[in-house]
Amino acid sequence: MLADELKEIIEPVAAALELDLWGIEASLSGKRGVVRVFVQSAAGRGEPDTAATIDQCAELSRKIGLVLDVEDIIPGAYTLEVSSPGMERHFFSLDQLKPYLNRTVEAETTETVALEFPDRKRFRGTLKAVRDTEVELIVDSERITIPWNKIKKARLRPTYPDQVNRAKGSPSKGSKSAASEKQGKK
Repeated sequence: MLADELKEIIEPVAAALELDLWGIEASLSGKRGVVRVFVQSAAGRGEPDTAATIDQCAELSRKIGLVLDVEDIIPGAYTLEVSSPGMERHFFSLDQLKPYLNRTVEAETTETVALEFPDRKRFRGTLKAVRDTEVELIVDSERITIPWNKIKKARLRPTYPDQVNRAKGSPSKGSKSAASEKQGKK
């Protein structure tokens, strides 16, 4: 499989630059394929959100490009993109989810997996547990378990402060509450 071959080639190059390989996406359909490589700083290994710098990504891109040209495992023309996984990072393995307990995660499944939600394949909820072969989410106040082998895509969905305030019924930043309006009219 191409992703496994790419991982074998890219992982040691990234490690030499003190970067951890987060994941690889390869879409080679059409006239020009795309290979996306996601890396994070090895300095924060095991910690969530340890971003690689732009300079690190640029250097890794140059080195990977040279190696891939020599190895010639990608048929035809392609674009190589190297970046940090970002705030809405995709998860490529079950272990990657562990540091994100109690955070919002979105999962798309290959088939319906929860009796509470028949006909539903997309779930957004709070990550409550990561086990050997499954994840547990709280979705719409229901606790559901999703087998990892049924997850097509999973990604982190950050919650921004104004979303939290609105959810709690508080005014968002920049809006005035009734109390602050009264004080301003004195």
